[in-house]
Amino acid sequence: MGKRTIIFYAPVGTNLPVHLLGGGEKGCRRTREILSNAGYNVITIDKATMSHGAVSYVKSAIHAIAKTKKKLHENPDAILYIVGFYEKNLPLEWILINSGEKKRKTIYEARNGRLVKAYKEKGNLYKKLMDSVLKRADVIFAQGLEYVDFIKKTYGKKAVYTPNYVLNRSLKPYIADRPFDTIRLIYFGRVSESKNVDVVIKVAYELEKAGYKTSTTVIGGGDEVVADQGNNVGGESLNVIQVPDRSGNSADSVDKASATVDIGHLVLCDNRVVCRHHYNELLPSNE
Repeated sequence: MGKRTIIFYAPVGTNLPVHLLGGGEKGCRRTREILSNAGYNVITIDKATMSHGAVSYVKSAIHAIAKTKKKLHENPDAILYIVGFYEKNLPLEWILINSGEKKRKTIYEARNGRLVKAYKEKGNLYKKLMDSVLKRADVIFAQGLEYVDFIKKTYGKKAVYTPNYVLNRSLKPYIADRPFDTIRLIYFGRVSESKNVDVVIKVAYELEKAGYKTSTTVIGGGDEVVADQGNNVGGESLNVIQVPDRSGNSADSVDKASATVDIGHLVLCDNRVVCRHHYNELLPSNE
């Protein structure tokens, strides 16, 4: 009996240099590695990207649809696995997940961090498309823990919580001394409104107001306005370290940040996805 095939639609950064790979690409590469190690034959279809404008996106979307249909036809027993980022990506994801016949086994993995909030903010058409996608999927993986409850309440379906993570081989083999006199909050990742960096600052503010000695560090490149707002709210206890974004040298960024804070005590505060996604984004990649 041959290997079972999975057609894997995901952002894996096939043609990207290592320093441009983000947490999403690295996470999807790890998923692919796990599937391959489990004995599956994985056929990868790169996610259509919006980073080069509308025309480029339409071309890559058409290519993804055509390749998906071709591979489904060539592999009638294959499982279709869609890594979903919904929102602007939802119409294409709806087309792809409905590309196979109704008996086709499908998996939808909800990433991105805004599944619930986007569903509440968007209009009826968006809700209908999202409903259709999640009802069509035989298995749903959810990167956010709150997605599991939302999917259960909304669709009566069980979703499996699969947070982003760091492989053991990427971790340093030591345990740093734990500071008992200070509560240290460290955000390590892209600084932007969508990442909810303000949550870190608000938590630090509440802790200090309650009388706790607190040290808060925000490390990352991105939105200087958000960083400035953090400085204004956080005062002297907040340290904002601006490092190059993914277009810069991530390895140097990590080294410089490590010299300033103790990476052994990362506390990532994101009210959508509490995980190690941000550490992934700036961690030098060997994958």
